[in-house]
Amino acid sequence: DLIHTATNTASVIDLVTLFATNVDTVAQDVILYLGGTTSPDDLRTVNLAAGATLEVILPGLMYDGGVAIRAKCTTANVVIIDGEVTRVTG
Repeated sequence: DLIHTATNTASVIDLVTLFATNVDTVAQDVILYLGGTTSPDDLRTVNLAAGATLEVILPGLMYDGGVAIRAKCTTANVVIIDGEVTRVTG
């Protein structure tokens, strides 16, 4: 599922931080697609322990060029992803 599309404006970047909560009783893998589907360049897999709350899964990394950030999980409807985007101009 699409989480965020980074800015496509010259001299502007998005700093993206994502947190995940696993409400399931078993660990879950979250796969982040960071602009593509090539492993390992565009993929990041994070294992979330059962009951994990607000674990950082993307620590304020810089994105631009209209990059699409997507995520999927091994089991549907058990991981909640929250986050924030800081848009920096310069």
